[in-house]
Amino acid sequence: DEALRALAGAADVDPDAAWIHRWLAIAHEQLGRTKPACAHWVALAEADGPDTRHVAEAIACERAAQRSSAADRLSGCGRWSPRRMTTYGLTT
Repeated sequence: DEALRALAGAADVDPDAAWIHRWLAIAHEQLGRTKPACAHWVALAEADGPDTRHVAEAIACERAAQRSSAADRLSGCGRWSPRRMTTYGLTT
């Protein structure tokens, strides 16, 4: 938990540091902490621009957490091309 707090502090200092959000998302997933994991996947998707892989992780996490409206907002936000969204199975 101490390491997670340190990384979370680093994310607060540099919220656009994609690698920090990725590490935190994975760590929270491994600990079964869905809500913070999803928050970091969403932050990663927003910080890392149009990287469809990160959007896919954020959407999958939100759907797994039974927050389909949040997943729908992510998949319908228009930042990612329809072709790329379809390639990753992200159409709603």
